[in-house]
Amino acid sequence: MAEESEYVHCLLCGMEFQPADTVCAHGCPLGKDCNNVRCPNCNFEFPAAPKSFAWFRKLFRRGSRPRLPDDIETMALDRLHSGERGELLSMSRMGAGRRNTLTVFGLIPGVEITLLQRRPSYVIRVGETELGLDHEIASQIFVKRL
Repeated sequence: MAEESEYVHCLLCGMEFQPADTVCAHGCPLGKDCNNVRCPNCNFEFPAAPKSFAWFRKLFRRGSRPRLPDDIETMALDRLHSGERGELLSMSRMGAGRRNTLTVFGLIPGVEITLLQRRPSYVIRVGETELGLDHEIASQIFVKRL
């Protein structure tokens, strides 16, 4: 299983992925001389950080959970009532695999979420997509009530 330091964050959409899993890594005509990484979600291409930078970032990393601004009233998705809307702020407490799966369904920071039901499972609407979530997942998604 790959370590967290082997993952790259897309600068455009925020998806977390391994550079070895991309089309760019397998089909780039420049081969190993190419220093760019292409996001499999949005196809945005950006330069990869050097390995020394990753080591430095890991050494001086603060807490694993990014801080949200204090002036925004944040709450977990499971605190919304049925029919309420919220803006997605963070999915920072869940693992990279789960976060990437939810990103594929359109759950990215800034998107509007409508909670359709709470029981027996949480059902949310993101654009034209409706998703069913367990309580554990809903408690790890942080929103701002609209």
